[in-house]
Amino acid sequence: MTELDIRQREEKPLRTGITRALLVEIADSLAAFVETGAEHVIDLKSLPMTPGDLAEIDDRLGIGEVRADLAIIGKSEVWETSYAGVWRVRHYGAGDAPAADEVVIARAPRILFTHPDDARDAATRLRADNETLTTITEGKDAHV
Repeated sequence: MTELDIRQREEKPLRTGITRALLVEIADSLAAFVETGAEHVIDLKSLPMTPGDLAEIDDRLGIGEVRADLAIIGKSEVWETSYAGVWRVRHYGAGDAPAADEVVIARAPRILFTHPDDARDAATRLRADNETLTTITEGKDAHV
């Protein structure tokens, strides 16, 4: 093998060929979601994928109109692909290394849903903030 062969091999990201099978699974899952509402998650970290495979799947799926960056127990990124109902979800762990990497077929990934307890707490806080604002506003009016 020549030095040129080695350099060319290093420049091309290694791919296993798994992308085609994943795209078929995604298309079938999206069709099932449309028909039945059945959501589907593909855990990419559990598959024998190379960085080249991951880049290829992201290139093939593209980027859609919706993106969310979350700061929950670490950093998470959620984005819709160019195919409505097909989402990418990536969670980062220590040192910003991807800890979870998924393709989600759903209206929206569940991580974006508000937990009922959080909504209940928010409603309580909002009411209290409104009462405080009302008290402050009424106090200003009384001094005019």
